[in-house]
Amino acid sequence: MIEGAVQRGMDSGELRRLDPDCVPRLVIAPLVLMAVWRHSFDYCNGHRLEPDRYIEHHTQILLNGLVAVGRGSPQRAANDPQR
Repeated sequence: MIEGAVQRGMDSGELRRLDPDCVPRLVIAPLVLMAVWRHSFDYCNGHRLEPDRYIEHHTQILLNGLVAVGRGSPQRAANDPQR
């Protein structure tokens, strides 16, 4: 499903040209790590991971990394001083 969405985005020019076989793994891997982290390392260091905050940051990094140059994401457009 993710691979198909990425491929459609690349075909339309909205997303950068990337290997659509790698992107789904790169989308999911940080979420798997979050689960591992929460159920193992959080108990060791006393600093609890906040899933909502983690996912928000992951989403922003992911979307800003996928968007084609010159397209701009809604986040970038909202913060663009030249708007």
